[in-house]
Amino acid sequence: MSLPSIYDLNVTGYQLLQLIETRPVKVIPIENRQNMSQPLPGVGKAFDLTPYLDEKSGLTEYRVDGWDNITAVSRTKDGKVIELKEENYPLLKNAASFFLEQNDRFLIADNKFVEEAIFDWLTEAMLQQRVAFNLTTFLERHIEHATKRHTFYFKVSPLGIESSIKFAGVSIFHFSDEHLRKEYEKLKDGKRHDWATYKSLFRDATDFIAVGVEVKAVESMAEYVARTRAQQAINALKCFLFKEAISKEIYLFNLEFKALPHDSTTILSRTEDGGIRIHSLNMRLGGPVELTNAHMQRLNRIGLHLFDGFLTNFRMTPFNQLIGRGIDQLADAFSIRDLHARCVDLVSFFELFLNYDEKSGAKPQTYMVRNILPKLFENQDLTNEKRQIQLLYHIRNRYLHNRHKISFEIKDLYELQMLAFCFLRHMVILSKTLQTKEDFFKHFGIPI
Repeated sequence: MSLPSIYDLNVTGYQLLQLIETRPVKVIPIENRQNMSQPLPGVGKAFDLTPYLDEKSGLTEYRVDGWDNITAVSRTKDGKVIELKEENYPLLKNAASFFLEQNDRFLIADNKFVEEAIFDWLTEAMLQQRVAFNLTTFLERHIEHATKRHTFYFKVSPLGIESSIKFAGVSIFHFSDEHLRKEYEKLKDGKRHDWATYKSLFRDATDFIAVGVEVKAVESMAEYVARTRAQQAINALKCFLFKEAISKEIYLFNLEFKALPHDSTTILSRTEDGGIRIHSLNMRLGGPVELTNAHMQRLNRIGLHLFDGFLTNFRMTPFNQLIGRGIDQLADAFSIRDLHARCVDLVSFFELFLNYDEKSGAKPQTYMVRNILPKLFENQDLTNEKRQIQLLYHIRNRYLHNRHKISFEIKDLYELQMLAFCFLRHMVILSKTLQTKEDFFKHFGIPI
């Protein structure tokens, strides 16, 4: 069902009221409440509330699918059971999704939060037999009341820094006992343990490099928003490490929960002469990147400040969202240890911008050579850059279609990674004037 306007959202709210079913609570005597836990029919979890029911309780029961998505809901309150059944619940789900799309509310609240809020509105309307606010107004006030500031600290591994770094709205710093003490001092007296006890609770959560990020969101959405912002900042920083990414002696950093496993995986093999060999996979080779102050100054000279401004003052336009995906794609490519697989991801990075749609039959390699390079490197001899693009696609095609890892020079990979970085930096500069992917195609003279 389409919901093209806020007016239609409010109308949908009244339609949902017509679909609500109510019935009196069937109070079960205490002596009959034993062994009554029965699953709800159909797919999903069931929560038996029978032992807790009375005429005034306000308990809510959700039916969910195998991924914890709500598919039906009922609430027992003031002697009534108020229910929205499975066949009607999609209308509520669509209303929640539409509301979140307006004014980018999906950046501060999630579908489940809004679905539950809509059912709150429906419940109160049924109990009071009137509507105090239309659905849109109710949801706006509900989100405003629930939105709080949240600060998160994510571990980064492996990474060394000389001093704290502020970039893209986050802080990268050494989280020590001193920082933990500051967090302890912020606690209200009624929530404090003594310092020794508090510190012991976090004995494994200090002395690490952290990304600190502050977000405003409802509680159920806060971690996701913070994680996304922290990951985007880390990825943007990694896009500048095109030189370090070709060294086998260096292992690029990531948020710890996304980093590759520290431990190696062991497998055995036997040759035809009977010999047994032990192999180790996923073994970390090389040390961390060390971001010294001098290193950060060099990154600033080649454009780190541009990415800082872009992410700190991010505008939600289709082209900026495309750049955001490009940052993630290029950072992930730089982290791949298999260099042939990395070349596949570098092609995917370029084609993220150069494919207009899945059915366009576009030729990204041709567009890169004829349209992008001349504007990216104006008044320069492009012989080497064109050769690099041709080599990249040759490596990728042989690897994907034939599983053939053709030989190439590390110098060529370095130049390809630098070319990808220069392209992405140019996109960040263009973000001030371009709004859509169509604008990008027109700017470079690429036919749509």
